[in-house]
Amino acid sequence: MDYGAVRKTLLNIIDEMGIVVDDDNNDFILNEYITDSLSFISFIIEIENQFNIEVPVELLLISKMNSFNAYCDTILSVVVGTFEE
Repeated sequence: MDYGAVRKTLLNIIDEMGIVVDDDNNDFILNEYITDSLSFISFIIEIENQFNIEVPVELLLISKMNSFNAYCDTILSVVVGTFEE
C-alpha cells in the first residue's frame, strides 16, 4: 500500500458519502467537508472497513482532520504499522 492508493481510497469514501470536493484543490481542509458527527463516524467506519484497520483513538477527533494530504499520510502510517502517538 502506498500514499497514492490511500489517497484514492479516501477520496472514493468521501465521494460515496455524497461529499463533493473541488477537484482543482490538491489539498483541502477535510473538516470543512465533514462537518457533523454522523458523517465523521461514517467516514471513520468506512476507513476501518476499507483498510481493515482500527483507527487509533488519537485520530477520532474532527480537529485532527486538517490537511487532507496530512490525513492521508497518517492513515498510511496506520495501515503499514508505523503510526506513533
